[in-house]
Amino acid sequence: MSSLEKWLMTDLSDFGGGIDRSELGKTGQFHASLSDWIRSDDVSVYSREQKSYTDGTFENDRRFKPNLLIEGPSYTYVLRTQVADDGTDIYESIYTVFKYWRALTRGKEGYSVDGRPITVDAVLLATDYSRAGKLFHDRQNKDPLRTGRSEEATKTANSNQIPKLEHTASETALRVLWKFVKYHDSESDVGIGALLSSVLDDPEQMEDAALEEYPPAALYYTPSEEYVHSWNYLPFFLQKDT
Repeated sequence: MSSLEKWLMTDLSDFGGGIDRSELGKTGQFHASLSDWIRSDDVSVYSREQKSYTDGTFENDRRFKPNLLIEGPSYTYVLRTQVADDGTDIYESIYTVFKYWRALTRGKEGYSVDGRPITVDAVLLATDYSRAGKLFHDRQNKDPLRTGRSEEATKTANSNQIPKLEHTASETALRVLWKFVKYHDSESDVGIGALLSSVLDDPEQMEDAALEEYPPAALYYTPSEEYVHSWNYLPFFLQKDT
């Protein structure tokens, strides 16, 4: 059995996790659904407060309040989550993600789980459209899928540094963020980006895809790395099986 098949069995058999979703508000339902999608035998999800749909709680040092922490076999991510009803909320959350990243970069923020220090590899934004591989809502064709890549971007995608395709508004928002980060600090070993979906590597099936069958994937920029772009499935080794 491949790693992907194991992930699917765990993810789909655990869907719901025994949670009475009727008792959760909109944000709580979003977080529970997001956690269901991310969690597996190899990936744990932690929340700031004890929740029935996470594996426990995490702590951090200062006033910043990320929503979730993801710990996998290869990478650990801090998540800012946002319901994407209004595009303005997404832009504000992108700035919040930048502030979390800046605090880590300056050594002014630390994270732990059960007293165990955690090294954060990247700070990510996740929305209720992340499972579709984008950040923004579907209304008025807000965030359509691109129709192609430049030659250079295609080479980068073929080396698994970015997905095969991206949604237009999501791509633009991330590139503007990365440009700002590039000029802010070129030495940081903490990445910054978004939680999206490996469905972006299967664009021909996008319209008919059963999105729950595609593992989450993190797209982020790390200034100090030789290859600054990262496109990592959760868990990372799934990328080699798909």
